[in-house]
Formats: sequence, structure tokens, C-alpha cells
Amino acid sequence: MAGGLEPGCTTFSLCRELLDGIIIVEESLIKKAMSLLREHHQKMVEGAGALGLAGLIKDRARLAGKKVVLVASGGNIAPRVFEEVVR
Repeated sequence: MAGGLEPGCTTFSLCRELLDGIIIVEESLIKKAMSLLREHHQKMVEGAGALGLAGLIKDRARLAGKKVVLVASGGNIAPRVFEEVVR
């Protein structure tokens, strides 16, 4: 669902090196995040682009009250595929 970010790929290695932490999320949360971004912000993002929101949803208790920057990017998904995913 979030291609290019799985363990073993270049992006994952860079993230481990450069980020302070990583939140592992289930595909169901990625789908929920994609749906929420469309519903509340009229944005159609691919799975990798919705990972930040999925992580925020999963770890919201720990992040509550903190300043959080969330980047939602990646519109490289066909509308038909998007609809199938968020169904």
C-alpha cells in the first residue's frame, strides 16, 4: 500500500538514518488516513502520502499537545484505484 517505504528499500534506510523515530502503521490505518484526507481536505493522496496522518492517528495520545508537522503528498494514484482502496 505504501510502496517504496518497506524495509530493505533505499527510502526506508534513509528514514531510519535521518528521523528521530518511526511509527509502524497497519494498512487499515493508511486507508483510513487516505479517506480522511479526501473527506476533510478534498485531497486524493496515495498510500505513502497518507502515512504521516496514519502515524498521527495511531500515536495520537503520545503526540497530544505537541507541535506536529504533517506532510501529505503523493497524488500518483488513479482515481479508480483510490476509490477501491478507501471503500
